[in-house]
Amino acid sequence: MNMVWEKFVYQSLRTKLAKLKPGTVVRPQQRKWFWQPDSGTKVHVVPDIFIEHPNGQTFVIDTKWKNLDNAKPSMEDLRQLFVYHDYFTAQKVSILYPGENSQLRKGRYLAPDQGLDWNKTCALMPMPVDANIQVWQMNLAQTTLAWMEGE
Repeated sequence: MNMVWEKFVYQSLRTKLAKLKPGTVVRPQQRKWFWQPDSGTKVHVVPDIFIEHPNGQTFVIDTKWKNLDNAKPSMEDLRQLFVYHDYFTAQKVSILYPGENSQLRKGRYLAPDQGLDWNKTCALMPMPVDANIQVWQMNLAQTTLAWMEGE
């Protein structure tokens, strides 16, 4: 189900964000090499959705088909998105998942020395389901654009 959710979110953002913010480019699964073993196959990182804002800023969204309402994201998810910040020079990163409400929750990554703020954030974006798919897709695009352009 995660793959279906990822494709739905990608297609929705690709078509609706372009209408809301002309010049926005939405790409699926941008790959970058991450690790090279002494022998064997290289490993790459692949975020689900990569967005380029017309102002040049980049954003990464990782879609998850799981219920995170009132829960913390997994440590694995947080580490994954932390890497996306650097590898994709992302202004912001987010986990987008189906949820009961649409309240954005944000958190900051802390530097290892004395917990200083690195100015790297990770947002949790729940997306309520709507029976009208056009409304659902537009809500998804509006929520994403507000997250991209907000503080």
